[in-house]
Parts: sequence; structure tokens; C-alpha cells
Amino acid sequence: SIAAEIARLEPGLPVYTTWPYGIGAPVQFYLGRNSGIRTLDPSMPVSSLPARLVLLYRPAVLRESAIVQRISVDFHTVLEKDFHAAISSKFGTRLAVLSR
Repeated sequence: SIAAEIARLEPGLPVYTTWPYGIGAPVQFYLGRNSGIRTLDPSMPVSSLPARLVLLYRPAVLRESAIVQRISVDFHTVLEKDFHAAISSKFGTRLAVLSR
């Protein structure tokens, strides 16, 4: 699961999502963290993001992919893993660890 994968990552790594209700809230429930999953708002300045973070988004959703494209200028992908509810579903969630 996404929550299990996040739990295996380095402790304290901030987690962001482009879809707070559909991705952030369920993952937060299973993580049980107090720190919370932050929303990556399209208008958020890239410079305000931490140097290393986890990003949860749906690559098949153009609005979310555009947000990722915008920040990918300043970040590189360290790890990327896709999670799908069905084998042939294109609307899965991608977990990406990004670093400056």
C-alpha cells in the first residue's frame, strides 16, 4: 500500500499530494501521523518546498501532471512507484520521492 511504502522511507520526509481528499485523506488515515499530508497547490512557489519530499499524484490527470511538470525543473526523481486499484486502470496514484 501507499502508506506502507511511505513508512519504509526515511523518517520525517514531508509528504505532499495534488489531490487532498482522494489521495491525502485515505493515506493519512492509514499512516496515522500527526504531521499530516500537505496539499501541493498549483500556485505554491517551488522555492517554498523542502529540498526533499514525497509527492502523491495521479499522472493520468492533466491538472496534476502539470503541477509535477512545473516543479520538476528544480527537482529530480529519486524513487517512483505506481499504485493501481485495478490492473488495467490508468488512474492510479504515483508515489515520487523528489530531491533538489
